[in-house]
Formats: sequence, C-alpha cells, structure tokens
Amino acid sequence: MVAIALSIGLAGCNQGQKPAAGPVSSMPVSSAPQVIQPIPAAVLTTSGGAYRLLVAPGPADIPKNQMFSFTVQVRDASGNQPVTGIELAVDAAMPAHHHGMNTKPKVIANPDRTFTVRGMMLHMSGDWEIYFDVTRGGATERAQMNVNLP
Repeated sequence: MVAIALSIGLAGCNQGQKPAAGPVSSMPVSSAPQVIQPIPAAVLTTSGGAYRLLVAPGPADIPKNQMFSFTVQVRDASGNQPVTGIELAVDAAMPAHHHGMNTKPKVIANPDRTFTVRGMMLHMSGDWEIYFDVTRGGATERAQMNVNLP
C-alpha cells in the first residue's frame, strides 16, 4: 500500500506575530474548502502505466448483494498529481460465470478532482473483476481490481 502525505494549508495564521492578549473569541477561518483525502484502500495502475488510481473503500469493504459506492482519484503515473481532463467508466464482471452486474453504475465527477461511483452491486459469491477505464484524448487505459466475495 502506498502512504499518502496529507498537507493542510492554514489561512490567517498570524505568521511572525505575537498572539493577542486576553481571550480569543473567534479564529480566522479560510473561505476555501480544505480537501483531506483518506489513505486509499487500493492503489491500481492502468494497463499502459499512465495513471494510478486511488480507490476507497477496498475489496474488504465490499458487501455481497447490496448496493455500494466508492471514491476514485486518478493521478499521474508517479501517483503525485491528480489528473484533469479525463473520463472514468466503471464496470464489473465474473469471468468464470460469463456475466456482469445486474446494475449499471453511475460515475460522478466531483469538484475536488475525485469521482464517486454509485450503484455498484456484486450480487453473488465468487471472483469478481472491477474495471476502471480512464479515457483522455481518445485513448483509454484500464485498471482492474480483483475481488473475491465469500
């Protein structure tokens, strides 16, 4: 698993200034939202090596025969920078049974450069493959997560 360092920018920190005397009734708050990303449950590399995907929750958190969602962030090959200008499609199948899911997931692009995948359901026990297709400029690369549901 890859550890991800989190950095939080603090606005209004009075750098180089002495604190005000007496009680402080309020603290300045940045108007910009802070995005804190959890350490992913899975890190996947696409087939061509151009992208790394951070996926949470991971296989251990996937329920059988229940709808679930997860978050994906697509980063560059080094895993350092989120990538923009891409499309993400997600699907799953059971190759041994020659079928896919009974649902069609919906992929939503979020303002923080992550994607929320909703409407996933692995409806039976066995070996599943979850496919992540990243498309940019007409070229698609695939990452795959293998899941075994007891």
